[in-house]
Amino acid sequence: MNIFFIKNRHHLIRQGALLFGLFLFGLGTFTGTTIHPVFAAVDTCTRFVALDGSDNNSGSSADAPWKTIQKAANSAQAGDVVCIRAGVYSEAVSINVTGSAIEGIITFRNYPNEQAILDGTNLNVPAGWGAMISIQNKSYITISGLTIRNYKTDQRNHVPIGILIAGSGEQIEAVNNIIYNIETNYAGANGGDAHGIAVYGTSAPAALNNIRINGNRLYNLKLGSSEALVINGNVDGFQVKNNIIRDSNNIGVDAIGFEGTSPDPAYDQARNGLISGNNIYNINSFGNPAYGSTRSAGCIYVDGGKQIVIEQNKVHHCNLGIELASEHAGRATSFITVQNNFIYGNTQAGISLGGYDTQRGSTENSVIVNNTLYYNATQGDWGAELYIQYDTRNNIIKNNIIFSSPAKSFIESWSAVMSGNNVDYNLYFSSGGGTNGTWIWKNTTYSTFSEYQQFSGNDGNGLIGVNPLFLDADSGNLKILAASPAVDAANDTNCPITDLFSQPRPSGIHCDIGGTEYQTDSGNLFEKIYSQGGADGSILESTETSDIGGTLNSTASTLNLGDDSANRQYRAILSFDTSPLPDDAILTSVALKFKYAGITGTLPFNTHGGLLADIRNGPFSGNPILQLNDFKAAASKNSAITFTNTKLGNWYSQPLSPSYFQYINKTGVTQIRLRFAKDDNNDLDADFLKIYSGNAGPANRPQLIIEYTVP
Repeated sequence: MNIFFIKNRHHLIRQGALLFGLFLFGLGTFTGTTIHPVFAAVDTCTRFVALDGSDNNSGSSADAPWKTIQKAANSAQAGDVVCIRAGVYSEAVSINVTGSAIEGIITFRNYPNEQAILDGTNLNVPAGWGAMISIQNKSYITISGLTIRNYKTDQRNHVPIGILIAGSGEQIEAVNNIIYNIETNYAGANGGDAHGIAVYGTSAPAALNNIRINGNRLYNLKLGSSEALVINGNVDGFQVKNNIIRDSNNIGVDAIGFEGTSPDPAYDQARNGLISGNNIYNINSFGNPAYGSTRSAGCIYVDGGKQIVIEQNKVHHCNLGIELASEHAGRATSFITVQNNFIYGNTQAGISLGGYDTQRGSTENSVIVNNTLYYNATQGDWGAELYIQYDTRNNIIKNNIIFSSPAKSFIESWSAVMSGNNVDYNLYFSSGGGTNGTWIWKNTTYSTFSEYQQFSGNDGNGLIGVNPLFLDADSGNLKILAASPAVDAANDTNCPITDLFSQPRPSGIHCDIGGTEYQTDSGNLFEKIYSQGGADGSILESTETSDIGGTLNSTASTLNLGDDSANRQYRAILSFDTSPLPDDAILTSVALKFKYAGITGTLPFNTHGGLLADIRNGPFSGNPILQLNDFKAAASKNSAITFTNTKLGNWYSQPLSPSYFQYINKTGVTQIRLRFAKDDNNDLDADFLKIYSGNAGPANRPQLIIEYTVP
């Protein structure tokens, strides 16, 4: 592969000087051109690959497929749709063909309704970059619907990558792929790097144009000093949309400039991009050999990029939510818009901007507006909801809801090197209530809002001590209610034209503060349905390998999930009466939430895998009262939801996919069965998670949070 190796930067973070500057931009108009590429639809397979094929075949029919994906990558022609049949392909693929604007895109995809897997288990990662799929200096290429996994190394300066797009080219997309277990296991602090998806513009003046990274799932990545999804160098016009990026040990999405990726410094900057609709969570650098005990990984980071819109994302349970910074002295991250995002549960900061020390660059001409920040800086050692660092210039920070933990660390601005920043119309509230808190501005601490207003000159129209009234904050649903003081309280000049859910702004007289606009005529209705005590409970397996229920408990205020000292599995049933829903209700969102009550032994998330939720339209055993047979009775959908060890305010919460809304019973009971993926860890010790049941007090009971409309 004719690509030179570029060493990724190694971030360092100090207390009081944030490593990964959290990046955010408002709704403002930037000076460049937003690119919205159009990609051809894929509907007909013209070339075929199958494990039982032969590379001597024509590849032109399902009866004469090629055997290897590489053969297709050497032979496909413009306009071809290469369909890869089900199976595990142990090969790394270099795309050596190119499509064209006239004759069409070349698409490499899974055969419809089949899973095509590229597996790197038996492959060696070469020195420098090694990719399972590499695209260099090609155009009009689509990679779609593939699973890429298990590409790992423990060698220094060997970089495993799921999909690599490099050099120059146009109209290249990676859509709806699943990428996991891409790992650098190098134990040193420097020289360990990996990526899930990497886009490197390594040419000049020719750029990578119109790049689309959409609908992918990236998870369980060990990244060293690098990022799950990176856009770096001479990349002009890109979209990163609707991806799920989770459970990785460094940055989720990064747009980078000034690293020498492009041979011409004038073009060495990711630009004209859109980062939208992504759900990014469980990103933590703690324990990563490149960072040790430092928590410095952002969900979304812009390091030297420009003219990028970051909107409608949910970024949570990372170290930093959104960071805007430049790590290179004399260089700026600029013209970034951060708007309409939910940012919550991050360990150090909600939004950060500016250089992490006085030797870095600046954040300039960026707009951070109409975001909702909730309960960030949870670690409590350093950081704040809004963390402003070195050299910030002419940025607008308005119309944001800033809801802090009881520590009330609203703003920390440790550097006096700033000019022209406009901070106003923000709403501040804490779970501890009151009108006081901590605002640090230009390294001066103010403990009351009035002092902060008077001496900083900020937030003359800001609000303090008024609860923004979220729909259900513990489940991450930060929509505001009709009675919220945020309604009609924003500055219209800087308000986006739509909100996080693409609803129009303003809905009332003025725009609302925060990421969502209350829609007086939207027709959205809301039900919070509690689990029923006596109908839910724990069931313990009869013997270790029986897979049948032995004993049950429907009266306890807590439920057990894990195993006991005889390696018998605990499962739990949650029973919800969903009959109050109208028969003609059209569900728009469903979330299951339950509250942590403690553990016995080892936390099962560390030994038993994910916590799975099976759903049943009606009672599992035909009787809504807890039954022993509920332990293994058929579900309407097994593993409908997967929970990781991610809590907000001691609540576990995950949404139900719209594909499974049909299993919500509008005429009776909907039941959920909770179980860990692994039945036991075979250590003859009790290891179980305890959660509150429907017999607990109302404030602690499991809940189904349902939004819906009616015709």
